[in-house]
Amino acid sequence: MHTLGFIQSVCYIIPFHDLTKEKTLENTENDEGSGDTALAVRWITEQVERFEVEGPDVEVDYEKELTDNDEELILRSSTTGFAEFVSSFLGRVFILLQNLPDASRVKSGSPEENVVNTLPATFTPLLAALSPELYELALGKISQFVTNHVVHQARDAMAFICNAVVKINPKVALARLLPDLIGNIRTEIDENGAGSTRTTGAEILPRDRALVWHISLLSMCVVHVGSEVLDYRKELFEIATHMQDKCKGIPLVHVSNFIHHLLLNLTVTYTTDYTIYEKEELKRGLTAQDWGKITKPKDLTIEWHTPSREEIDFAIELFESQAERAIAALTALTEENSPINRDGTGKDWSDEVSRNLTLLRLVISGISRLFYSDDTTITPRTHRDIAMNGTAHGTGITREESSSNEDDSDEADLGESDDKQIRISFQYPTGYPLEVGSAQYELVHRIRRSAGEILHHVHEFLVAKQEDDVPCFSALYTAYRS
Repeated sequence: MHTLGFIQSVCYIIPFHDLTKEKTLENTENDEGSGDTALAVRWITEQVERFEVEGPDVEVDYEKELTDNDEELILRSSTTGFAEFVSSFLGRVFILLQNLPDASRVKSGSPEENVVNTLPATFTPLLAALSPELYELALGKISQFVTNHVVHQARDAMAFICNAVVKINPKVALARLLPDLIGNIRTEIDENGAGSTRTTGAEILPRDRALVWHISLLSMCVVHVGSEVLDYRKELFEIATHMQDKCKGIPLVHVSNFIHHLLLNLTVTYTTDYTIYEKEELKRGLTAQDWGKITKPKDLTIEWHTPSREEIDFAIELFESQAERAIAALTALTEENSPINRDGTGKDWSDEVSRNLTLLRLVISGISRLFYSDDTTITPRTHRDIAMNGTAHGTGITREESSSNEDDSDEADLGESDDKQIRISFQYPTGYPLEVGSAQYELVHRIRRSAGEILHHVHEFLVAKQEDDVPCFSALYTAYRS
């Protein structure tokens, strides 16, 4: 774990570029020692022997022993070994992941858990520091591993690694990973029968583990990676529909999470700049002077993802398909002639309701950026609005009347009232992406209202006829909180 922390710190200040290939005006005059690590290895060997011979009385003054040119030649020679380091490091990480104990036997705070949690934080700066050639090398090894292996206990760690590698270069990484992941998902469902049966508890059946592995990786490959996912718009929409049609049980939770991540990627504003160096610096070619260099905040140019019209269209299309699917299913399940028998002995009805509530919750939270909160006909006023504006819209309740109703609850706050008195003094303009009153605006808010109504209807149904159905109530209350 400490080794991973050290590598992480190094990658933030040192570019993993072969400086012998970075041809600039400063380093084309003398190419001695370029092409391999011979010069660096020879110098390091000499220094080790020197320390062994002279012992603790050794005196070192490299400023006098080496010229600036000598130091740069040794440094450039050492950078030719980065490719070997990346290959060796990835190989050791894959061996580590394959030999992790089963997730159910890993105790909280165990060394294995700490290492797995540290890997994503290490891979993000490491992959960002790689040169294009080394990035291709790393991408190839990661792609080969995730395609040919299924390591159930390392699923989350590998998913975060895939997310890190896609963020660095989405266009190249998605072209390498998505076709294989989507193809493997279809194979598992159509040929191996994965996800075809209901499961109890949180344990994933061995037959479903490969499917859940590929869905989890696909889910993390399409979140916060930018607009490049539009190149696979048709494939992503079709595989989401296919998985919803064919899968049952726990895999469906991961399918819903995949849809949630895709909606977030399409509609939210976030940074897409993960490079360690500025584009101008990479264009001119890195030199030894770039080692240990920290860019000044005023010189940073940060790239942002803002939803485009094509992304908004895709998000609304996906939201409409999945939300209306869940609403229609919940409506049918809470009718007298439910398509699934609610006989009290089996759990099929309960599982179906729970999974549709989960799907509805995740698609609503994923598309929430498109909800217009300033429209009081869409979003009701809250107590905070009364405190800020003085009167609740359409109720005639004043701030004083509302406050008097809250006196009893305020007395029970036990000293927390000071925190609750902090109010928003100003608001930032965020740029609402839809035109108020447009067809898309009306569609999104109509579905949102329908979702609220079906949640209310499901609650009434459960209270009346399924009052002991804990899984359904848990899924319903989680949806309420969202």
